[in-house]
Amino acid sequence: MRRKMHLASVVLFVIFTTFAAVMYTGGRVDAAIPARAAEAVSANVTFQADMTDLLALAFDPVTDQMRVTGDFNNWVNNADYALKPDGADPTKYAFTVRITAAIDSTIDWKFQGYPGDEFVNSGLESAATTLEFSGKDTVLALRKPNLTYLQYIKLIAPNGGEQVRAGTTKKIAWSTHITGNVLLAYQTSAGGAWTTITASTPALTEYYSWVVPVIESSDCRVRVASLTDGAIADTSAAVFSITQAVPTMESESNNTGTTGNWLEYGDAVDAAITPEGDVDYYRFWGAKGDSVEIWGHYRVDSLGARIWLYKADGSFLIENGGYLMRPLDQRITLVLPSDGIYYIRYAYEQNWGAFPNRDLIGNPEEPDETAQLLVYSTGGYSLGIRLFQSAGPVICDLGYFSVFSTSAKLYASLDPNGLSTEASFEYGTTNSFG
Repeated sequence: MRRKMHLASVVLFVIFTTFAAVMYTGGRVDAAIPARAAEAVSANVTFQADMTDLLALAFDPVTDQMRVTGDFNNWVNNADYALKPDGADPTKYAFTVRITAAIDSTIDWKFQGYPGDEFVNSGLESAATTLEFSGKDTVLALRKPNLTYLQYIKLIAPNGGEQVRAGTTKKIAWSTHITGNVLLAYQTSAGGAWTTITASTPALTEYYSWVVPVIESSDCRVRVASLTDGAIADTSAAVFSITQAVPTMESESNNTGTTGNWLEYGDAVDAAITPEGDVDYYRFWGAKGDSVEIWGHYRVDSLGARIWLYKADGSFLIENGGYLMRPLDQRITLVLPSDGIYYIRYAYEQNWGAFPNRDLIGNPEEPDETAQLLVYSTGGYSLGIRLFQSAGPVICDLGYFSVFSTSAKLYASLDPNGLSTEASFEYGTTNSFG
């Protein structure tokens, strides 16, 4: 009887100690009760990177990123974990993440550069750093990412397909993270000799202003090579052209971007939208930061048209909604976002939108009468392109219409040429106005 009582007590003990390890040996119960698991807590952890060395090697704060990855995010590599520049110190980048973990647990993490194809090991540090999680908000010590750039040069422009004007100054652009200087040269025939453009220029400048030689050739290439290691080099992927010809007339067929007529800054051509539905394209090579003005003006049959501008990849940049308060003249200005080829599309467009186009205005004396703006879908026009530079304002057009006994409609067009400008109308019965 006593034996059974002892066993019953064992059963009760086991029921109330579910997580104990129980062993029965010769009438004795041994139970090992483990310590209770640590509870998880949340706290903010701030990672800091000293970017001094990488910035000196052409790390671009606009396009490149320094990210952090580790146990806390399952080693995810994406922009959600990108460090941002410190406002007071542009060489210091920081990122704060909220981590939930047990106090005194260890968390491994690494810096990772983006884009990964510019770095050794895809931009991921080879060795992890260990963080001992205190459960309290923590700012980690500032340290330099242990990353190495790949040694390469990538030629950006001219990289093939361009047409450049002899005697103009063009920007040779490349990207690299190597130190030292590079040599630039050009070739005017396949397999021909290379002519030196400059024997030495800093690699990390990543561009050089080249005065295009006065030649004619449709088989040109440019080459950029490291002076330290000639194997680190790049050449235009395809040929480009150098020409001395200056266009004054549109050349058909130019109905697609790839057949567009080539223009240079300062060029202007006469052309026509005909037959109905015709579209004209023009191309030009522009440098990042160029302030470009593209203008159009009807010549024949009051052609109403619009200008569109596209990047080399076909992505849309900007269009005008009319200019000079009516759709017979157009103008767009833009600071170019990158080096490369740009495409101008010029065509008839009926939908003129709102300001700065002239809306149809009702006659104040005849409310049901509308001042009609007559434009055509075909006709002649002029189109030009120039570098936009500040100059004095220019009055382009001035006149009146819909004259009645008590009212008249006035119109004027003013090109401020980049300057802050105020304009006003004056009228009078004599030339002295008043």
